[in-house]
Amino acid sequence: LELSVTFAAIDSTLSLEPKFKSSVYGMLVSAEAVLFALSLATLAALVMTPPEPKAREDLGKLMLALTIFWAYLDFMQILVIWNSDLPGEAAWYVHRVASGWAWIAGLVTLLHFFIPFFFLLWPQMQRSRQALASVAAILIVAQVPHAWWLVLPSSPRGFNWIDVAAMVTVAGIAAGMSLSTPRLRLMPQAMRRNRG
Repeated sequence: LELSVTFAAIDSTLSLEPKFKSSVYGMLVSAEAVLFALSLATLAALVMTPPEPKAREDLGKLMLALTIFWAYLDFMQILVIWNSDLPGEAAWYVHRVASGWAWIAGLVTLLHFFIPFFFLLWPQMQRSRQALASVAAILIVAQVPHAWWLVLPSSPRGFNWIDVAAMVTVAGIAAGMSLSTPRLRLMPQAMRRNRG
């Protein structure tokens, strides 16, 4: 799976600037995808059938661990590129801090790491349905500017209304497909009887 995600990440986003090389990029994309999927599943579970406080705490701990892992990989990539100071690799980051993209990088850092990290450090927040749902929603929303930050600085046309329309379209299709499928029971009837 890791190999497939690495090749997909290189083909879809890293190939936009072929001179940039990162041995951790595939793992970074994998960690972000798993964190996004966990956040989406946690938010859906909290909205549909709220789990017990212990299960909420476990989900919060998983989200915290993945948030730290993603931030660690991202920081290590920046640190290695900063220390190597090679023009082909440094240019990738230069494009992503020029022309206002530095503000997006700051927003992603705030939404994708600092806010979730400090909220999820507290066990009370991990057990709270509202707090956990808020953190999951923040992590989901943070994916949009981060995806734009990864891809759009490589584009000669820059940011455009089409980028917003494409993101809204994909989100709408995904939401429509999710809502049109019959709701699956999270716990079969036999298991409920055994617990009661």
